[in-house]
Amino acid sequence: MKRLAGLDSFKAVACLMVIMIHVTAAPVTVLANVNAESAFADVLVRLLVIFNRFAKPSVPMFIFASGLALYYRYGESRDKEVCAESEARGGASGSGDFRYFEFLKRRVVKIVVPYALWCAVYYGWFICVGIYEFDAAFFAVNLLSGKMMYHLYFVIAIVQYYLLFGVFRRLTANCSAAFVIPSALAVNLAEVCLIADKYYGRCFLTYITVFLLGTYTAKHIDAVNRAVAGRKALVILGAASLAAGAVYTMQFTRDMEWERGIFDDDKILFTIFSILASLFIYGLCVLLAEKANGGCNLSAKIEFVLGQISKGSFYIFLAHPLAMLAAGELCRYIGVTGVLREMAVSVILILVFCIPLAIAYANLRAGRHKNRIEKNL
Repeated sequence: MKRLAGLDSFKAVACLMVIMIHVTAAPVTVLANVNAESAFADVLVRLLVIFNRFAKPSVPMFIFASGLALYYRYGESRDKEVCAESEARGGASGSGDFRYFEFLKRRVVKIVVPYALWCAVYYGWFICVGIYEFDAAFFAVNLLSGKMMYHLYFVIAIVQYYLLFGVFRRLTANCSAAFVIPSALAVNLAEVCLIADKYYGRCFLTYITVFLLGTYTAKHIDAVNRAVAGRKALVILGAASLAAGAVYTMQFTRDMEWERGIFDDDKILFTIFSILASLFIYGLCVLLAEKANGGCNLSAKIEFVLGQISKGSFYIFLAHPLAMLAAGELCRYIGVTGVLREMAVSVILILVFCIPLAIAYANLRAGRHKNRIEKNL
């Protein structure tokens, strides 16, 4: 099956945005209310706030990418092609129907098992440094709720989309986007206003609009690519994303007592910003792929690097907070103080160890999978 243009780059950008959020979180929260010692320090902190806020749509972008990839791979209109490909690889030919339990089995192996292993890694770390004592019930509760580490709630949300994908698949195939997307947005906005904070982000309704935008983008992929090629839609999305991101940032700085923002509840604004940013950045990635295929060497090099990051994106997502924890311990051991210095060490460890190792592991798995397929032919 032909790969979706721009999808790998899009996933890589989302991955890098997640890292940006986490490495800038401490400087933003610790330093934003502290009077800067110099004009340079004040500008630096403000830049970190901007980077942090504009990177926030990263998780919705992953959800969008999942909806896009899943429907492109398993959408009803693609059943015959999928089955032909499966038969060519030595799999069962079937009738073209969506095999729900086989689909879930693949997701468990690719997503749930690594998630559980990394929950155990983080729990082991916290036990070793004296934060927790071993408690099987505590571990089970945090495993199921995605609370073992601050970023793992994403896995709880995405698993719900896997469980419900049969419903979303049929909905996308049989209903118009003009009806489904506004309805999903209404439900989405109602959810973010009414849901308790402890469930926000862990309930699939938090991201239902971007997921369905992903499935409908896959359904109408040729029309989407034509719109990107026309540039006009991309310019409009870019301007709207920039405006929404600026307002979202101002809302945050109001909370940090810098200047007055506009909205009191940033969840509504975040939902709107995430939708616009997901569409805009995906469009940019499609445009990058077009440039690369058209012979632009710079675009091809950028796409290659992003493609490598995309291969290991899930493992990078799971592992990079461990590098940050290690950076904190290293800084304390060698006597390095200050949140900015610790942020710098975190970035170095992520770039030097986390990302390359994740990519190497993903390539190793892909190589083994390819060898198994060739043996079955």
